[in-house]
Amino acid sequence: MQNGVEILGIIIVFFGCTISGFSQKIKTETGTAQVKLEKNMTKEQTYKKVEELAKINAIENAFNSYVSQESNITVNSGKSDFRIIGTTKVKGEWIETLDKKLTEDTRDEIGQFGKEKSIWITCTIKGRIKEATPKSNIEFAALSCPKLNCRSTTFTSGEQLYLYFKSPLDGYLSVYLDDGNTVNRLLPYNSVENSNSVRVKADQEYFFFVKGNSNPEFGKPDEFILYTSKEKEYNSLYIVFSEINYYKPMLNQARTSDKGYLLPKSLSIAKFEEWLSNNRATLDDFIDRTVDIEIISSN
Repeated sequence: MQNGVEILGIIIVFFGCTISGFSQKIKTETGTAQVKLEKNMTKEQTYKKVEELAKINAIENAFNSYVSQESNITVNSGKSDFRIIGTTKVKGEWIETLDKKLTEDTRDEIGQFGKEKSIWITCTIKGRIKEATPKSNIEFAALSCPKLNCRSTTFTSGEQLYLYFKSPLDGYLSVYLDDGNTVNRLLPYNSVENSNSVRVKADQEYFFFVKGNSNPEFGKPDEFILYTSKEKEYNSLYIVFSEINYYKPMLNQARTSDKGYLLPKSLSIAKFEEWLSNNRATLDDFIDRTVDIEIISSN
């Protein structure tokens, strides 16, 4: 592929601060959860689910409250008091994971055809948490085409990725991709090298990574094709937003791979998580949301 960028699970095909103080008390708490490995779930999906439930348990231990899986969210002035972990609304905000332990045990259970073995995953997690404060109730979605009816989190290798975003408030947006080995910055676009973020306007719909959809403020759009050489792999898309502009993390310079693909600016997963936790702790308006993307081989 010509003029491309390969990022393990993704190829870029074409390139075209103020810190506020905080008054909430940050607590350190531990949570535990168990999940059975079901036949319709991969072990990776089960690990993610049990970690989410352990975080919810820790938040409940810290603040004695969470709201189970309900569809209604009370929003005032475009802001919500809740955080969502998985599909569960909670009254606390996860700042940083300090320690995590995952264990497996096998149990004998009576199933449809008699006695059978089942695997249970246990997660014990320790982290820093603060009480949730009202934040912008943003909307976003991964898309397989630049239209809202193309929402998707499962892609075949070779499909293009687009992103939809809308906020009830003016603010600043950036997007990162965790491919399991490194974190790559997807927005701001590569043509706007030194920007911390892009400024977005309230109540306006945005479609990113669309060829020819140029915006003078955003620069020349990059296009992304999701790619995997494995049978299946998972990436995490991070949507980062704040009403107040924030500093970007320190990034490695873009470079050309041995195959001739241009690799965008990036940083290690550990450095990215440190940057997220610092912003979560110090910026009251800072939001980071994830979209888990499954990429399936086309073979």
